[in-house]
Amino acid sequence: MSRSKSAPAPAAVILDPRAKLYLMLLANMLLFFHADARAEALLTALFLTPLFLAGRWRMGLRLTACYAVLLGLGLWSDAATQDTAGLRAPRRPPALAPTPGYMSSGCFPWGFA
Repeated sequence: MSRSKSAPAPAAVILDPRAKLYLMLLANMLLFFHADARAEALLTALFLTPLFLAGRWRMGLRLTACYAVLLGLGLWSDAATQDTAGLRAPRRPPALAPTPGYMSSGCFPWGFA
């Protein structure tokens, strides 16, 4: 009678609490400094990596799909608000003509003008 040995289950990756705090710090910096879409996508991939390493594939894929939809909506809304089709061209401010004698009138406090 032969026993079939099954492969041992891979050990789940458990993050150190300091690593979790560092990821939370990066997420807050991403939120407050309004990073562009590339930096946001790279940091989101960094945040999702521990889920995939821990074997939580379904949750990681769900969050990835949710992020992709939100990113697509955000990029679409940015493109929609920056579209000027049908709108009047923005007005340019009038050019300011230099006032004669302004530089030599002594109005600067540092005195060398």
